[in-house]
Amino acid sequence: MADKEKTDGREAVNLEVGIVIRELERIRNSTSLEKERLIAAHPNWDSEKDARITSFSKFINVLNSTGCSCSRLPFLLRASGKSISW
Repeated sequence: MADKEKTDGREAVNLEVGIVIRELERIRNSTSLEKERLIAAHPNWDSEKDARITSFSKFINVLNSTGCSCSRLPFLLRASGKSISW
């Protein structure tokens, strides 16, 4: 029974992590579209230096990094023998 509980726990973590990753991707895509809309609406802004645009780029980088970290979570938990209780 304990092995089944471990398997069920891993499957639950994998499912939850998958949901988080998809939501992060949705937010990232929405942010990217908004950044492009802002650039198109304000062609006189320097998209490389203007904080009103670069802040979007920085946020997109954070979302990408967070998504990468989340995708490794199930592997790291298995390797460490730990589990997460959601």
